[in-house]
Amino acid sequence: MLLGVGVALVPHGEAGPLVLGTGLAMVLTRTRGRPHAREWGLSLLLALLAAGRAADALRPVAPEGGLLQARVTSPWRTRGGLSLDSGGRGVRLAVEPDALWPGDEVVLHQPRPGRRAAAPPEFAASSVGSVQQAPELSALPEDIVRTRCGEQAGAGVIRRLRERGLGACARHPDPDTAGLLAALLFGDTSRLPRGLADLFTRTGTRHLLALSGLHVALLAVLLGLPLARAMAGIATLALRVMGARRSVGPAVPLALLAAVFVPLSGAGAPASRAALALACAALAPRLPAPRRPRALDLLGLALVIEVLVDPLAPARPGVQLSYLATAALVAVAPAAAPRIAAVLPGLREPAPIRGSGRPRWPLPRALHLTVVRVLGLGTGASVVATIATLPVIWSVFGEASWAGIFLTTLAMPAVTALIAGGWAWIAVPGLFPTEVLTWCTRGLIALHTAADHLPGTPLVLPARPLWAIAAASGLAIAALRAGDGRAGRLAALAFGLLIAPLPIGEARPPRALEVHVMDVGDGTAIVARAPGVSPLLVDAGSRDRAAVARAAVGPLLRALDAGPIRIVLTHDHADHARDLPWLARRFGAARWIGPRPAVDGGRSLGPPPWRGATLAGSVERAATADGLRVIAGGVFAGNEGSLVAELTCPTTGEKVVLSGDAEAHGLEQLLAPGGLSPGPIAALLLPHHGSRSPHLGRLLDHLAPREVWVSASGVPRAAAMECERRGIGLRVTGVDGAWTWRASSNRPGDRSPTASAD
Repeated sequence: MLLGVGVALVPHGEAGPLVLGTGLAMVLTRTRGRPHAREWGLSLLLALLAAGRAADALRPVAPEGGLLQARVTSPWRTRGGLSLDSGGRGVRLAVEPDALWPGDEVVLHQPRPGRRAAAPPEFAASSVGSVQQAPELSALPEDIVRTRCGEQAGAGVIRRLRERGLGACARHPDPDTAGLLAALLFGDTSRLPRGLADLFTRTGTRHLLALSGLHVALLAVLLGLPLARAMAGIATLALRVMGARRSVGPAVPLALLAAVFVPLSGAGAPASRAALALACAALAPRLPAPRRPRALDLLGLALVIEVLVDPLAPARPGVQLSYLATAALVAVAPAAAPRIAAVLPGLREPAPIRGSGRPRWPLPRALHLTVVRVLGLGTGASVVATIATLPVIWSVFGEASWAGIFLTTLAMPAVTALIAGGWAWIAVPGLFPTEVLTWCTRGLIALHTAADHLPGTPLVLPARPLWAIAAASGLAIAALRAGDGRAGRLAALAFGLLIAPLPIGEARPPRALEVHVMDVGDGTAIVARAPGVSPLLVDAGSRDRAAVARAAVGPLLRALDAGPIRIVLTHDHADHARDLPWLARRFGAARWIGPRPAVDGGRSLGPPPWRGATLAGSVERAATADGLRVIAGGVFAGNEGSLVAELTCPTTGEKVVLSGDAEAHGLEQLLAPGGLSPGPIAALLLPHHGSRSPHLGRLLDHLAPREVWVSASGVPRAAAMECERRGIGLRVTGVDGAWTWRASSNRPGDRSPTASAD
C-alpha cells in the first residue's frame, strides 16, 4: 500500500520519493527466502488499488466558482477550519466559528481556494509540497447551504463533555496554564497564548503540545489502567451477585476508554492511531486465538487502517514523523540508546566504590543511578528518533533544535504533572490546589526559556536534496542498529553521515544585485542580496495571506543559504512587521534598521529577535558599503513615518527604491532636497500598496522608474492609469505572482541591457 501511494505521489512533490523509498525498504527487509507468487500478487493488487485511490484523491476538488458537495468529517473544530469529505477527497474549509458541526452535509456555492504567501517560482521547490496537506477553500457564510444535519450517536454527550472540559481549563486564573491544559488534555492548541507555541517550536519540543502516543501512554498508565481495573472489579462483583462465577479482565474496559478518549481529545490523527494501537494491544490476548502483541505489528496495523481511510495519509508530515519515530524507538532505541548514553558526558553510571577506595552510600548511589539511567536512556532514545525523522524535519520544516534532544526528557516530569493534575483539577476543582498547576507551568516555561537562549535554537537547515538527507539518515540508523559496542566509532560515523548532505546543492553567491519580491497580498516582504554582503530583508507581513514566513520568506532564505540577515522595518504595522520576529529568531539579525515591533504580545518569551544585532534608529541617512541607503521624511507617527530603502547595484549602478506607506506629508518630505535621490532608477515599489496619493505624479517624475511594482492583492486603479499614461511597466504581486529582478553583471560602460527581470 505504501508503494502504491508513493507511486501516485511522485509527480506531485517531495513526499512521493520519501513514501516510495520507505515502502521499498519495508519490502526488501521483509522478503526472506524464495518469494511466493501468491504473496507478491496480493501485494501488487494492494499497491494498484492504493495508487488508484491516491491518484483520485489528488485530483482538484472543484473548479473555482463552481459547486461543491461535501460532508463535515472533523469531529471537532481544528485550528484554521474544518475537515470535509467530498467524494473521498479531503478538503479544509475556513468557516466562521460554530457554523458547521460533525456529520453535516453541505453545498458550497462559489468556493474559493485559500491564498497563501508565495516565494518566486524558482524557489517553490524548497517549500512544503501541496500534496502534504488537504486543499484549502474559503466560502462566505451566505454561500454555505446545509442540506442535512447529522451527528453520530453518542457524539453529542462526548462533545458536551469536551466543551465542559475546555471551559474548565479556560477558568484557570493563569492564562499560560489554561492554554497548556487545553492542549495537553484535549488537543486544542488554539488557546495557547501568543508566542508560547513558538517557544516550544524553537526549542524542538513542539511534539509535547500535540496529543500523540506519548500522551496516550501517560494517560493509560496514570488513569486508563486504574479506571479499567476499577470497572473490571465492579463488573466482576456484579456478576458474582447475579450468581455467575466469571471474572472480567481490564482489557475490554481499557479498549472502551481508548475509544472514548479519541473524540474527547479532538480526534487528532496521532491520538487516534495511538488509541487504536492501545486497544489492539489490550484485546490481542482476549482473541479466540490469543496472540502476544508486538509493537511493530500494532504499528503496521495502524498504518494499514490509516491508509485505507485516507490514501494520502502517508504524504502528511505528521503521519511520517509519528511512524518513523515510533518505528525507530521500537526497533533501534533498545539497543542503541544505552550505547549513546555511555558516550554522553556526565551520564555514566556511578561505580559502587569511590576512587579513594571507600564505598558509596547505598541510597544516594541508588538515586544517582536512577537519574542517570532515566536521563541517559531518554536522551539516547531522543537521538535515535531525531535521526530517524531527520528527512521529514529537514525537507518540510527546515529547522531543528539540538536542545530538544535532552529538553524532552527534562520536561517530562512537568508535563506528566500537568496531565495528571489537570484531570484531577477538572474532576474535583475544590480539592486539588490550583497553584500546583501554575508552578508546573512556570517551571516548564522557565526551562524552555533558558534553553531558548542557547545557540542553535533553532538551527535553520539549508535546502538540500531529499535523497541525500534520507540516505544519510538511513545509513546512520543502520549503523546504530548494527553496532557491536564500539559506541565512539558509531557516533562518529553517524555524525559524519548526517553532515554529508551539507555541501550538496549549495547556493551560488550572486553576481549582481538581486531583488526577490514575495506575493503576500496586502502586505510587503522583499529579500535582496548583493555580492559580498549578507541578505537584506525589507518588511515581512500581510493582512490577508497566511504563512508569510513559513511558506515564502523562510524557504527563500533557506534556498539562498542565508546566514544572519540585515532587516529594514519601514514601520511597525502588522502588514509589514508581523512575521519579522519569527524570521529574525531563526536566521539571526546582523543589523536591525527601523522601529522595534511588538513581540509576543508584549511578553518576554525567549530572547528578543534582534539579539546580537546592531540597532539603528528610525531615521538613518548614512549609506552602507553595499549601496543600501535608508531614509525617512521625518519623525511622524504611523504610515507617514515610514522608512524608504534605496538599493544600488555595486557593479552596474542600477538602483531600486522600496517604499513604505508614507503617501501624504511624509512622502512630501521625502521628495524634498536631501531626501530621495533623483532618477532615473530601474524599479520603484509604490508607497502604501499602490493606494491613491496626491504626490504620486511628483514621485514618478522625481525617480523616473523604468518599472513600477505594487505589493497588493489587486491592481490599484490610480497607479495603473498613471503608469499607462506615462508608458511605465506595472507589476502587481496579487496578479503577476512573486518574481525575481536581477541587475545585469555587465559594467556600466557596456552596451548590453543593464537589467533583466525573471
